[in-house]
Amino acid sequence: MSDHHHHDHHGHHHDHDDPFHARPDEPLNLDELDPASRSLAEALRISFMALKGIMILLVVYFAFSGAFEIQEGQVGVRLHLGAASYETYEPGIHLSWPEPIDRIIRVSTLQRQVPIERAFWMNIPEGAEAQSLDELQPQQNLTPGVDGSLVTGDKNIVHARWEVNYQVRSEDAVLFVANVTAASDRVAQREAADAFVRHAAERAIVHAVAQVSADDFVRANVNRDQIRFLIQEQLDAFESGITVNEVLLQDPTPPLAVREAFQRVSGAETDKAQMIDNARRDASRILNQVAGGMHEELVAAIDAYDLARHGDDQEAIEAADERVTELLERSTGEVSGMIQDAHTYRRELVSRVQAEANLFEQLLPVYNENPNIVLSRLWQDTRQSILAGDVETFYLPSEENKHIYLELNRDPRVQQQRERARFRAEQEQNQPGGR
Repeated sequence: MSDHHHHDHHGHHHDHDDPFHARPDEPLNLDELDPASRSLAEALRISFMALKGIMILLVVYFAFSGAFEIQEGQVGVRLHLGAASYETYEPGIHLSWPEPIDRIIRVSTLQRQVPIERAFWMNIPEGAEAQSLDELQPQQNLTPGVDGSLVTGDKNIVHARWEVNYQVRSEDAVLFVANVTAASDRVAQREAADAFVRHAAERAIVHAVAQVSADDFVRANVNRDQIRFLIQEQLDAFESGITVNEVLLQDPTPPLAVREAFQRVSGAETDKAQMIDNARRDASRILNQVAGGMHEELVAAIDAYDLARHGDDQEAIEAADERVTELLERSTGEVSGMIQDAHTYRRELVSRVQAEANLFEQLLPVYNENPNIVLSRLWQDTRQSILAGDVETFYLPSEENKHIYLELNRDPRVQQQRERARFRAEQEQNQPGGR
């Protein structure tokens, strides 16, 4: 028993002397260690502290690694655990769970353009892409699968290039990510959206062009709003989140083999339209010159008068006539002068007829008493008025049984004498002091 007690006492003393075998509840006493053990312990302590600091930094970095920025012209869509949440982020700095818990898809909201250049355009030989349509060599045949084309409503073939402008609005970004593409790469996003819009546009263009004639198509008379509506209808059916803003038609043309014939017809139509416009301008100018600003009302009143004359309603005729007369009295321009001249001529004519009537009333009693004297006087006055003008006088002999030859052309000598006399009279009139 004494041996056992001695053994325990010895073991207790040994544990107290060895710092590496101290009880767990006792702190490590570095002073009791040898230098090598003390250096090892210090290194372990520093490494543990560094590791703890790194872990704290990693936790902080992980917590803040979900911070992200949305640029102007973008909208952010969050995918939480792989599913698109109905939460979007406007431009600015935001915070979310880091990947793979959350993933942020940046969607551009700027307008983009999708060119459709090959689907409905003829095959251009290599090296001739820069040439204009007039410089290209006409193709006699079109090869399906190589040459693109469209069929119009009148069963003609035409070519064209198109451009569709579209964008993804902020409120539709979730639909775009969910149903079109969840790619984070901008190039991949654009390619997916362009393909979506291009397929819908090609279907809509074929449908719309099949409802117009080739002449209208070549003149760009195509309902582009209808095409935009058809494209949007297809995109909405797939809930794509894409909005079509505009559809542009470029270089509508018939096949090169018949392009020249189409241009001649188009030129003739253009000339026709130009001539019609010129005629309308001339008509407006003439009507304004003749009747002033009331010419439209006057023309309508004259048409109503003509229409009334073809009927049997005398009251309508009189009313239309009064309306025309009223407008004529109020009109300006040449018609006003013509009306004034007509009134003046009417007064002169009435005055002249009245004077002749007065003369007749004065001569009638004298004629009843001496008709030969009155007739002789009238014949004398008539001959005098006739011979007073520019008239050549011929005197005929009164002998009987003689042939008389008359030269009805004027005598050149007499004409020259009269021209000289008229010239001298004009010179005297133009001289200073001349009358």
